[in-house]
Amino acid sequence: MHESLQIPGNDILKIYMIKKILLNVTYNLAILLFIFFLIWSIRHERYLLSAASVFMIVVVVFLKVRLVKEVKTLAKKGSS
Repeated sequence: MHESLQIPGNDILKIYMIKKILLNVTYNLAILLFIFFLIWSIRHERYLLSAASVFMIVVVVFLKVRLVKEVKTLAKKGSS
């Protein structure tokens, strides 16, 4: 019965958090894909591709860390 008393901004926050969760899942899949690509390129002695894979893994991990920090900050603001 109290569901009709929700703050309208709360729905926007839910949509925003869902987008962040989907982005996090995408980052996880990208990391996994680049790790498999790294293993393949090492086995086939394609070292330039290996270096590119390592670079991309570092970039995606960096973006993932920034995303996690942003979500933590948002969660702290939302709980206050």
